[in-house]
Amino acid sequence: MSFLIDVAILVLIILLVSWHVYLMTAAKAPDLGRKIMIVVLSAGGTLLCIVLIIIRLIILMELRMLMGALAIAGGLPVLDRLLGMSNWNGQPLLLPPSVKGHTTFECEGVAPVDKSNPIFSGLVTDFDEDCSKNTDRYPFQLEVISVYSITNEKSQQAHDTAVMQLQTKSPVMKRLYHGTSMASAKTIISEGFKLPSSQGMFGKGVYFAGTPLKSWQYSKNKGSRFLLVCDVALGNAKPVRCASPKLEPEFHLKRSWIMQLFGMPDYDSIEAISKEGGGAVNVPEYVIFNPAQALPRFVVEVQERRV
Repeated sequence: MSFLIDVAILVLIILLVSWHVYLMTAAKAPDLGRKIMIVVLSAGGTLLCIVLIIIRLIILMELRMLMGALAIAGGLPVLDRLLGMSNWNGQPLLLPPSVKGHTTFECEGVAPVDKSNPIFSGLVTDFDEDCSKNTDRYPFQLEVISVYSITNEKSQQAHDTAVMQLQTKSPVMKRLYHGTSMASAKTIISEGFKLPSSQGMFGKGVYFAGTPLKSWQYSKNKGSRFLLVCDVALGNAKPVRCASPKLEPEFHLKRSWIMQLFGMPDYDSIEAISKEGGGAVNVPEYVIFNPAQALPRFVVEVQERRV
């Protein structure tokens, strides 16, 4: 509909320009009645063009509000590709296919976990606990709808190798969350994490959070209802309190030669300290620069509830 209105406006503008050229020529006639008719027709055509432009703007505004509301409500299959609209963050709002509020995650190496399975209940318990620590910082809550386990021998082997290459003897393994689009999640499950081409708040690394509430924003903004639950080997994490978009791991994760003389190992990852601890982020974040340090274990489908 928006496209048709654009075409109509363009055609009207062309007709109006042609009409004005004709009227300017005809206006030289001495007939007063003809001059009045010319003014009326010219003003009417211009007014019609303005009305169409206003209608188009109103339609766009209403669609943006409607699609934003649908995304907040959990997403519906309708309007998912309508007009290539964007959400409130300026990113394409592609709502995932769903049936009665449930979305099926189909990918090689992924299997659904039955709700009667202790793994399901254990993961939900941990998920809820990780959310509860930061509920005061977010205007919504999350509920786990379904859980899928991930099996990828190649990624497991790469992860085991990365753990052996850490600077410290202890891998300091943490269960963390990663939010992204459904397509990217499937690629990560199949091929493992990859370093991004663009830099983030702490350089070109792979970012994780200890609370699902933080990671959920990245999934929702990309039209996904899923989160990746990962085991991340942080090793010797360097605490960082200030944003450093140009951080270079080859340089900034290295200890000085004096520290090395005293047996202090280099760093393996970044821990971004929260504002509560004098840092720059709302909740702690973790960044790795060797993607194999993270191993996706589960995919969880979640539903948002506004509070």
